[in-house]
Amino acid sequence: MRDTVNLLEGWLSIATDDGGELTMRFNGSARASVGLLTGALRAEFVRWGRGSVGRTLADAAPPGAVSLAALDAGGDLALGADLREVSAAHPDVRAWACHARARVAPGGTGMRGALRRVSHALSPMVAQGCVLAGDSVALEVLGRHEALVRGSTPVHSASRLTVALGAVDGVDAAAHPDYPDVTVIALRAGAWSAPLAVPRESAVAAILTRAAAASRT
Repeated sequence: MRDTVNLLEGWLSIATDDGGELTMRFNGSARASVGLLTGALRAEFVRWGRGSVGRTLADAAPPGAVSLAALDAGGDLALGADLREVSAAHPDVRAWACHARARVAPGGTGMRGALRRVSHALSPMVAQGCVLAGDSVALEVLGRHEALVRGSTPVHSASRLTVALGAVDGVDAAAHPDYPDVTVIALRAGAWSAPLAVPRESAVAAILTRAAAASRT
């Protein structure tokens, strides 16, 4: 499940492992009510357990909750508030890793690469802040409406991805085709897949790439 709010436009997507997806629009001011629906559906995840890949994801996380100081320093205080809201409804959810927003440079060689870097100097690509969290039931990814956004204006949207650990049957990691400092993680559950673009050197990437490597063994 993923709910996203950008300004006052909200979307809730509920996907199944056969590739089906139901998407509903809602007014952003009603996000708290959408959270109640997410919580009710999340309660059904318990019957699936964790599964081998879900267990690998949970095992890749550090013991105990991590500090969110990086978000405070990077001006992403809202993500910490989003995590507290999720934890209030699900007390066992703890932060596994986080990263603040950071500029990422495009790759490329020759004249084309040089032109891309010049254009990004004027309008940089920014990897938005993210919190990776979870409990014994689900993985929670809290961030913005898009993981990569051009421009230096702060982004104030919100996104919450909730995935049943028992449904995850694969984790893939690959370099971003245009931004070498970004890793794209794909969480898979049957025919469903969710790509997550995160800074390559971030703690979030470290946990997810470890899980990706372990899930292939």
